[in-house]
Amino acid sequence: MSVKRAVIAGIFLVSLWCPAWARPDLPKEVRQTNFNATLICNSPEELSARLGEMAQKHKAVVNNFNLDSSSSQASANLQCPPGELNGLIADLTRLGRVENQSRSSSDYTSSYRDAANRVQLYEAVAQVPLDTILRQANLNPTDQALVRAELQQMMRERIQSYQSSMQSYLDYNNKAQLSIQFRFAPAEAARPVATPTPGTTATSEPSTPAPTPAAPVNQGTLLPLYLLGFVNLTFLWLLARRGPSAPAATPAPPGTHD
Repeated sequence: MSVKRAVIAGIFLVSLWCPAWARPDLPKEVRQTNFNATLICNSPEELSARLGEMAQKHKAVVNNFNLDSSSSQASANLQCPPGELNGLIADLTRLGRVENQSRSSSDYTSSYRDAANRVQLYEAVAQVPLDTILRQANLNPTDQALVRAELQQMMRERIQSYQSSMQSYLDYNNKAQLSIQFRFAPAEAARPVATPTPGTTATSEPSTPAPTPAAPVNQGTLLPLYLLGFVNLTFLWLLARRGPSAPAATPAPPGTHD
């Protein structure tokens, strides 16, 4: 526990001295810009050719480009200088119809400055002689050598870790990120024209509809008509059977007798 307390005390003292030391110039802000979009394009071949031209024009780097013609989709991730971002976006949106797009920005200024302060802190601790601290821990020479090596290695690793973080943040500040999804939808083909039958002429006018067949007559309404016709025919037949009636006798002229 005494070694740990001595190391903590040393780091605390160095942290008090650090603000008085000269610090390197830090950027005013560290910010990463991100652009995401989905484009509807006509031709995969045209996309492959023009994407490379645009990247070269705007000093962009194509990190990956995946084209799957079987599924009619493609994707690309690019990086470009922030000053070229607007021009690259304008050219990309001319590749096809923009279905959706979004633009965002992430601020890493605080994280970058915190990493820079940690680097200075551990570099300062690494410069402090550890012999005084180790003697206060009442360790034998072998253990002192072991602790010294462990502490020095820990300082180097921490310094390298924070320096790596600082470089990553600077890369964010110097490169805008673009993520583009492409979908291919060729122009709709013309509708096929119906093939005319031999001896006829094709026309765009709609054919005359066939006449609608008459609805069947309800049999229930015909039965009274059948009965009426039967009665009329029977009456006419009876009149024909009776025949013409005998003529009446002509009266004899006056003055004549049998």
